[in-house]
Amino acid sequence: MLGVIKSLRDTIIRYGLSSQSITEDALIGTKTVKVPMSRKFFDGETIVIRNDTIGEIRVIDQVVDETTILLTENFVRTWTTTEGSVIQKAPGGQYIKRIYLGDPDVIPDFPSITITADNRDEEWWTIGSTTVKWNCTVTCLFEDDGLENSYEGMLELTKTVEDALWANRKPVFGKITESDLTVDLLGGANSMTVSSTDKMLPLHQAIIEDYAYTQYIEIRSVIDSNNITFSQNVVEDYLVSRGAKIIVPSRWTMWTKPGGTTYGYVHKGTLLKASQISYFAQEEIVRLNTRIGATDL
Repeated sequence: MLGVIKSLRDTIIRYGLSSQSITEDALIGTKTVKVPMSRKFFDGETIVIRNDTIGEIRVIDQVVDETTILLTENFVRTWTTTEGSVIQKAPGGQYIKRIYLGDPDVIPDFPSITITADNRDEEWWTIGSTTVKWNCTVTCLFEDDGLENSYEGMLELTKTVEDALWANRKPVFGKITESDLTVDLLGGANSMTVSSTDKMLPLHQAIIEDYAYTQYIEIRSVIDSNNITFSQNVVEDYLVSRGAKIIVPSRWTMWTKPGGTTYGYVHKGTLLKASQISYFAQEEIVRLNTRIGATDL
């Protein structure tokens, strides 16, 4: 279960706390932002465009393409790349302060999120494998100021988490290894060069990913300490400049999803607006043990 809730936290961090530097100046009187990759942003989300001292709160009207985001309102100043301007998610106009594993009695800052493990269930799937079902709860906490803003903020934070969980429906619960690409991998290729092939083996299922794209592959052969081939040709370009890497998971999810959501209040030193999202994950586990455990001695 620990690997499941850690993976759940990582997904929320990657999407809910998403921040990217702008790649072109965002001019006063316009409402378009250019970023390295827009796939972690969603229509209707609140973002802040800022430098180190000031910022503007805006709402995403449309994610236009892979690098372009259209906002609902124009900027009141020009935001430049030279001043280090970034856009960052801010549900309800506030940054997510903390994400906890477990349910601490005292939480100092809000909005915050807690992730708790509820239960697991396991049943036979085939002669040599089982399916394990994991159930968790994600709680979104927003300080209650007695105004509509806090309620709207809690609902927006909840939607941000739900979108994140739907976007990453096959999270990685554990890794055998991962390695950065050292040479760009171009569409149509079926071999790659990486920093290390240690622990990679033929027939390993793997994931190639950069900030723009993700593809599942099967390793065909390990040529040497830096080069491998794989069974399928890649569809897109995977670039070193976009953090391209290969991941070999130790566990594979069959499917995951956020289930029902309830809304209400909780008390943690102060009254909080809260929502609870039920999260379900299922994976297959091979139970063909080569070693038989002791039965009587």
